[in-house]
Amino acid sequence: MHGWHWLKGFDRLWAHSLGIALLVLGLSMPAFALIETSAGNNPVTDDHWPAGSVEVANLKTRFGCWDGPPYGGGESHFLYRGDVVAFQEALDAFAKIKAFKLLLVVHDGGPMETEFFKDDHDPNVNARYDWSFTVWNPQSWNQLYNDPFSQFGAEGRDGRFRETVAPPALDVYVGANGIDFSKVKIPAAASVSDERADANGFPGGSVVIGDLLDMKTSKPVAGAKIAISREKVYDQWDEVATCTSNADGHFELRSTLTGNFGVIASADGYASRVLGYAELRGNTFCHFDQYLSPAVALSGMAVDINGKPMLGASVRLDSVMGFDGRGYWLPATPESKSDAAGKFVLSGLPHGYGQLYFYGTHLAGIDVLKLHPIPEDDLVVRLTGTGTIKGRVLDKAGGPAAHGNVDIEPPGKARDHIGKWGGGSDTAADGSFHFEDVPPGQYIISAMASNPGPAIQGSDPGAKTITVKAGETAVVELTGR
Repeated sequence: MHGWHWLKGFDRLWAHSLGIALLVLGLSMPAFALIETSAGNNPVTDDHWPAGSVEVANLKTRFGCWDGPPYGGGESHFLYRGDVVAFQEALDAFAKIKAFKLLLVVHDGGPMETEFFKDDHDPNVNARYDWSFTVWNPQSWNQLYNDPFSQFGAEGRDGRFRETVAPPALDVYVGANGIDFSKVKIPAAASVSDERADANGFPGGSVVIGDLLDMKTSKPVAGAKIAISREKVYDQWDEVATCTSNADGHFELRSTLTGNFGVIASADGYASRVLGYAELRGNTFCHFDQYLSPAVALSGMAVDINGKPMLGASVRLDSVMGFDGRGYWLPATPESKSDAAGKFVLSGLPHGYGQLYFYGTHLAGIDVLKLHPIPEDDLVVRLTGTGTIKGRVLDKAGGPAAHGNVDIEPPGKARDHIGKWGGGSDTAADGSFHFEDVPPGQYIISAMASNPGPAIQGSDPGAKTITVKAGETAVVELTGR
């Protein structure tokens, strides 16, 4: 049996003893949608896009589309195949969209292939595309990245945190086997971002360039190491090429590498920072201008509800931001364990803010997701004992509901759930389920006899309210719909 739980407000994943734990937003919008794909070119309907977008989305050259991101959706991607004449038609339609900015992005190495439409059982399936169109529902974007009650995306991996809605974008993949860009007439309405190295004056391979400035003084950061690095697993990087910033903070790193890489800047006295991703194709131009913050620390003490120091409590810093309020992507998540006196230290951090997640064996943090200033040296974090929930789900005939679904949430409206524990689980063959390490408090638990997805609070007349106490097991029996 697999289960999952979340703390509303986090945006990262980690393993849980019952399966895979998913931390999602505690917003009023649906937060469980995964990436959805659709093959073919049946007409799509307007999803609050800028005027003219739906006409581009429904061009006959479209062969598929997908929607993401996993946390709430709102980003629509449309994929097309065709020659330069067909692309010109798409570009001209794109130029008619009524938006503050229209972005045409030029990539080398076309055409591309999409993993979403490959078929492991049929290698002849055509997953090639020559250009794509991306457009956002602005409500989804702002609920994800600009809600003042949420720090979703603050880690900075996608660079969207606290940004205005991304403009409609047309990405074209040119080259010997792709669109012949020399034959394309660019409309005046389109802003061009050419990501080909040779088109930017760097022939003979890819180049990663940029400038580094001190976040506090605005002065150049000289002598910083810039590393093109491959992420082996989450937060673990292998350097494959490096260079050093000059006296003006400028760097240029040429490479013949191909693949997806992180670009990491580090310098003595500064908090290291991942500048972003570089998708190198042999003729790629990547430009990163970024601030580095002087390195500071956050320290404090972990105690239980009676104020007794806790040995071995795990403390992790998430949603790290600089003092500019923007995400500051650290190469590794800062983590520490408290010593016998309950003390812990997290170092190598930027001046700014972050959220602490702290836990222990059969312990859970109190007042998680609070935004803490960085640096801080007298922080006290409190942990409480946890309880267990066990039960089973019956179908309407009174038999065990195998492969059903159980959903647990704290009472109240969705926004009240931010920072609180919630979870879900598939039922076992005998209809049973269990949750461990549940923080004390009241929860509403509901079930479905089949497993179409998490239940919506208030939609199940058979839902029950349970109370979890530290060190105790709450037992419940439910009848699934």
